[in-house]
Amino acid sequence: MENIYRKYYFLSQNQLKTIFEKGKQPITSDLVGWEFMGVNIGVLTKVLGIRKFFKVFTTHVEGDAIIGYNLKAQQNGLDEPHLKALMTNNTDGYYHVSEDGSSKTLLINYGHHQANARFSPVRLLRDYLVEVEPDIYLGKAYLKFFSFFVPLTYFVLRKYQKRLD
Repeated sequence: MENIYRKYYFLSQNQLKTIFEKGKQPITSDLVGWEFMGVNIGVLTKVLGIRKFFKVFTTHVEGDAIIGYNLKAQQNGLDEPHLKALMTNNTDGYYHVSEDGSSKTLLINYGHHQANARFSPVRLLRDYLVEVEPDIYLGKAYLKFFSFFVPLTYFVLRKYQKRLD
């Protein structure tokens, strides 16, 4: 089986930008109730210990937004299996998912979910997501400061398993 993370991990920012721009808007119902394995792209994410993660899109809805959250993963190699972090609380950031009316992306917004502490830096995160292959998604993460968006990194998601929550 092809290592989908390796396929994208070593691409340049320009190559990732081109792929992202060619991606299509994900169908929300294809995400709901699924857990995805994810990899943040870039050396800095490895150094910070946030290269691998899991992203869960629950079946819960608030208004027009799907509710989701991230789970921490063990930070082993790209070619090693995705494993959940061995800790009591490995949940790392809750978010709302909605269509981004100005583009063909889905917006993953950490800024409004009440489970995130009021002054937590995670509330500044905004991810934009496109589908680039069947069940493979490319995301672009930003920090939002007032009306400014600071690009952070790209990330890749692969559909992993059905969830009951």
